Amino acid sequence: MITGFALLHPTSRVWIFQAENELSQQQEAACDLYIKRFLDSWTSHNQDIMSYGGVYHHRFLVFLVDQTQTSASGCSQDKLMHFVEDLEKHFGISFLGRTQVAYRNTKDENIKVMPLENLKEAYHSGTIQDETLFFDNLVDTKLKFENSWEKPLKESWHKRFI
Repeated sequence: MITGFALLHPTSRVWIFQAENELSQQQEAACDLYIKRFLDSWTSHNQDIMSYGGVYHHRFLVFLVDQTQTSASGCSQDKLMHFVEDLEKHFGISFLGRTQVAYRNTKDENIKVMPLENLKEAYHSGTIQDETLFFDNLVDTKLKFENSWEKPLKESWHKRFI
């Protein structure tokens, strides 16, 4: 069952999937439509899941489940993973790769990605700095998503790769 973002409890569970490339307007519109269809039928042990989802910044698929209503069982989480895999196949875009990290370019505010293994080199060359905002796709609650999805490199888990 789809609900509004604002109606979800702060402890709602979050899943974030990052595309390697920015989605086109057509891809984003299609993803939003597929996401709405998926969420409308997403269940856990035959109970509707109060959920929300969408495309953020033309690159991130974000899904939230209010577990104060119905928790997302292992099977329902598997359904989400299969849905994302199906989107990957349909669009020919990877959403499940975990070797790329995303950050806001300090010069133009655009979102850029780079391989995690290149962070040290980018830091030493000045491409990224301690204040560069990185996306922490490991946040796991709505509250963390709202308050610390984007955080400076110096406060992020990414810093340990410098």
